[in-house]
Amino acid sequence: MLEVINIFAIVVSPIIAIYVGSYFQDRAEKRKDKMMLFKTILATRIYGWTYESVNALNLIDIVFFDANKVRLAWKNLYDKYALDGSVEDNVDIIKNAQNELYITMAIALGYEDKIVRDVIEKPYLPNGLAEAQKQEQQYKKGQLEIMRQIQDIICGKR
Repeated sequence: MLEVINIFAIVVSPIIAIYVGSYFQDRAEKRKDKMMLFKTILATRIYGWTYESVNALNLIDIVFFDANKVRLAWKNLYDKYALDGSVEDNVDIIKNAQNELYITMAIALGYEDKIVRDVIEKPYLPNGLAEAQKQEQQYKKGQLEIMRQIQDIICGKR
C-alpha cells in the first residue's frame, strides 16, 4: 500500500506542480496587464486624447473581464462620451465619470486604501507643459484657418 502511495505521489506531484505553477503565472500575467492598463490611463489623463489612452480604454472590457464594477464604470464613462452635445459641453460630467472609473480600477487592483480620490482628481501638469499644449492647439487652429482661406481662394469664393 505504501509503495502505491509513493508511486502515485511521484507521478501526480509534478503534474499538480505544473498546474499550480501555471495557475499562478496566469494570474500574475493578468494582474500585470491590469496594472499596465491602469498606469497608462493615469499617466496619459493630463493630455486628453492620445492614442495610448484610447487604446487603453478600448482594452478595459478585455483586460478587466472579471471585474464587473470596472466594466460598469467604463460603460458609464462611454455613455457620457456619447451624450448629446460636444465633449466641451459635458466636461464636468465626463471628468466625474473618468475619475469614478480610475477609482474603481484602483479598488479592483487592491489600492482602495493607498490611492485616494485627491490623487486621482489632481494629476500633475506643469504650467510650462500646459502652456505649450495650449500654444500647439492655437497653432493647429491657425493652420486649419489658413488652409480654409487658401481653399476658398482656389475655389474662387473670394
